[in-house]
Amino acid sequence: MDLSEVTFTDCGISPLCEAWSDCRARDGWIRIVYDNHTTDLVFRCTGRLDRFPRYAGAQDAWEGRTADADAPDQVSPPPRTRPDPPRCRPELPGRHK
Repeated sequence: MDLSEVTFTDCGISPLCEAWSDCRARDGWIRIVYDNHTTDLVFRCTGRLDRFPRYAGAQDAWEGRTADADAPDQVSPPPRTRPDPPRCRPELPGRHK
């Protein structure tokens, strides 16, 4: 699914999660192309970034090459002494149905 032209994303990702589950049940996959920071933020805040990593283009998505795979190795920040406070409310089961 190509969301690269999308300029606004909200937390209504329930249909994408349902499509992901349906594809997985059929031994398939769904991959999403996006480059908008807010789209990334929505997936990150809802805990769905592992399901919906960023792909730079359709060919990358087809080949399973995430956008972060081409990025140079980054130095990890030092570990925090306290965990980060939650910034977003996770999606609740059965919500938005």
